[in-house]
Amino acid sequence: MIKKFLLFGLLMSTGTLGFAQKDVSEKLSVTTQMFLNERNDKGVARRKAPAVEKNLGLKLDETFSARLKKNGDRLYASPEVQNGVTYISTFIRVKNNAELSDLEAKGVHVQCKFNDGLITAIIPVDSLESVANIQNVQRINVSPLMRPASNAARSMTKAGDVLTHSANAASAGLSKVYDGTGVVLGIIDTGIDFQHISFKDKNGNSRIKRAYVYNGSSAREYTSFSSSITTDDANEDHGTHTSSTAGGSSVIINGSNVTVTDNHANATYGGMAPGADLYLAGVNGLSSTYLANAFQKICNYADAQGKPVVVSNSWGSQFGPHDGTGDFASITSQYFGDNNPNHICLFAASNDAGKSNGNAGGYHVSGTATSSNPLGTVIRSHTYSNTDDGYYYYGAIANAWSRSTLSGNLAVKIYVLDSSTGAVKTSVTVTRGNSSSHTVSGLSNYYEGSLNVYFDYINSTKSQILLYSNGLTSKSATQATQNGNVIYKSKYTLAVQFYPERGSSVVDVWG
Repeated sequence: MIKKFLLFGLLMSTGTLGFAQKDVSEKLSVTTQMFLNERNDKGVARRKAPAVEKNLGLKLDETFSARLKKNGDRLYASPEVQNGVTYISTFIRVKNNAELSDLEAKGVHVQCKFNDGLITAIIPVDSLESVANIQNVQRINVSPLMRPASNAARSMTKAGDVLTHSANAASAGLSKVYDGTGVVLGIIDTGIDFQHISFKDKNGNSRIKRAYVYNGSSAREYTSFSSSITTDDANEDHGTHTSSTAGGSSVIINGSNVTVTDNHANATYGGMAPGADLYLAGVNGLSSTYLANAFQKICNYADAQGKPVVVSNSWGSQFGPHDGTGDFASITSQYFGDNNPNHICLFAASNDAGKSNGNAGGYHVSGTATSSNPLGTVIRSHTYSNTDDGYYYYGAIANAWSRSTLSGNLAVKIYVLDSSTGAVKTSVTVTRGNSSSHTVSGLSNYYEGSLNVYFDYINSTKSQILLYSNGLTSKSATQATQNGNVIYKSKYTLAVQFYPERGSSVVDVWG
């Protein structure tokens, strides 16, 4: 935790997004700002990569956007081309009951409508700024991306007792077999093979009642299935696995023969709910707007059938607020809140694959902050096996937000510390000012690369800051041998302090 340090310098350079009015730029979420910066190549200039980047397989002169696509570290959706027009998927929040004709006049395709004026849509990339200028548009949020993950099987959870109504299940108070019969099971994931035997009954008929397919250029709902319908390929097959785990039929394997059985006790493999009606959504790239669309379609189908629904999701993200605010949280609350007791939503745990533990550099700090008593932390960056803390920062290195309404924005003070003594080498204070996006200067004596700071309003009441780097590498670093391997050791490390410009607020910081 940082105490109080002497201010050695106040250095800040401001990046613009082409908006003259502050109230318009405040409509843009962090991901929207980042997408516009990427499109305009602002803050993502080409540069030579240091040795650690070479070792990680990064080309010397790749642009930041190309490296993001290569390494799968994007925080937000990529553009998609439909009928010769390049679009970006977004959440748009409009004033309640506002007409959508102004959006449609600018080429916006509205996909789904939700409560409180929230819609999902694709916007022509060239029209994004003009859409933000529409008076009834309150916020534009380029679709954040989720990451896939999965876990568990029924043999490890004793679900077999429930599926067979064993003596253990009876003694626990269960009166019959529970295998998902009478329940709609929705799975939202990438890469689903709709013809997989896990989704057939013992007569060879499909158990899938509906499928929603978004393949990167179009979205469609299917009610019947042919061998040509699939989102499973050499690059995406995660959804076949998770769908089979959640609702796959019980199968018996005998050599090369695989047959479906209703005898769950004698099955070789099977899912948790082999009797459920399946609604499978194969969504390319995990764009969160298309995931939200799938939520709506699955729940609407179950309601129309008069059946309860469970929606299982083996993906997630640490990006953004963790307090129930934000677009995706609003949609989850709408469909899975107290008003819908027959709707259950499940998310996989441990989706960060260990990246939130200390060894990998993850952290969370929280506390009440003021300008005179900010909330601070040293930023660990042990992301790669051949670097130590402070040597190489890449991606979202700090994401802070306020828990309560502020009279102003959050601000951040960035420190370069001597990694051995903790002494302050320099510091940079960044406030929102007249721009939501800033490229930090003043670190060049200590780090090579760029660091961007993005400011954001959440629901026009709360403030959020994201510190994002496309590769920030310590200068004057040394090499050492550790367990027979070369490790890059930094002379410096970064630290931050967050605080509201006015008043006080509880602030949370994740990295």
